[in-house]
Amino acid sequence: TIYIKVGWEESLRKNRRRYNPNKPDSILEHALEDKKIEFLYKESDWESFSAKDPAHLVVNGKRVPFAVFENEPEKTLDPAKLGPHLEEVCARLWKTHQALRG
Repeated sequence: TIYIKVGWEESLRKNRRRYNPNKPDSILEHALEDKKIEFLYKESDWESFSAKDPAHLVVNGKRVPFAVFENEPEKTLDPAKLGPHLEEVCARLWKTHQALRG
């Protein structure tokens, strides 16, 4: 599992930036109304949910490897930043997965 970590204000900004009123049903240019995105995403339980173990989530008694993709400052629009960070996050996740398998 990869968790993309973005603060509330940045998430709201990206949601607004992405929206194209000429393509409201587009998979790439859609947006949620501010009220809806606030209701769904303003409060996050990620920190408490992931606090017990820095590399595994415990879900129904099973350990699930995870890694965090820090996206502040934003890396997704710059391939020179996105590629290396994504490689690092995926390598960390793979290492955790391999260690779990023994």
